[in-house]
Amino acid sequence: MPLATDYASLSQKIADYAHRTDLFSPSAGTSLTDYFLQDAQAKINKDIFDQNLGNGISLMEAPYGPQVITNGVTPIPSGYLAPKFFTVTDNGGNLFTLILKDPEWLYSNYPLRQAQGLPAYIARDATGFVFGPYPDSAYSIGGTFYQAAPLLNQSQTTNWMVTSAPDTLFAAAMIQAMLFMRDSEGVSLWQGVYQDALQKLIDQDKAERWGSATMVVDTA
Repeated sequence: MPLATDYASLSQKIADYAHRTDLFSPSAGTSLTDYFLQDAQAKINKDIFDQNLGNGISLMEAPYGPQVITNGVTPIPSGYLAPKFFTVTDNGGNLFTLILKDPEWLYSNYPLRQAQGLPAYIARDATGFVFGPYPDSAYSIGGTFYQAAPLLNQSQTTNWMVTSAPDTLFAAAMIQAMLFMRDSEGVSLWQGVYQDALQKLIDQDKAERWGSATMVVDTA
């Protein structure tokens, strides 16, 4: 199977395997492949969480902060998909893990949006990340979140999907190409290839995280 290492080689591979270089190849001068890749990336992002017990994988992780709380809020980072963990640092330099909550729960339990103390909870609201208790100082927030990969195009030629999971991205893009051509057999074929590649990607991530760890049952 030819290697796909960037936008151009992946686009050419899609055109070759679809047997439609007249429509899909970079030399055809069309942007149809961009649609396939956009939908493919969105599908991978969704399916990883769906098939990994609501978790992302390490390739999706990005650092957050340090961000200083301003007017009770810190900003939502670009490409934010989901949290992994967040921390708050107090004025003495001590680090504490924040508990993730729904904003409705946070506002119900901490309705007073005035200085109260060191936050223990964090929630994502439309305005940004909010905290309970409402911070009484400009505390620093850090952590790790799951981030959407930049969309591949002629300007953004690489991302982790094409460099670290090219088979998964290629198969997902081929599903979109087959849907475009109304090829139901092709959709079924590439769906099977995609599911196999995606599961291997998730299993590889689990093996990296937990392979050398000793299983411990938490009874608390």
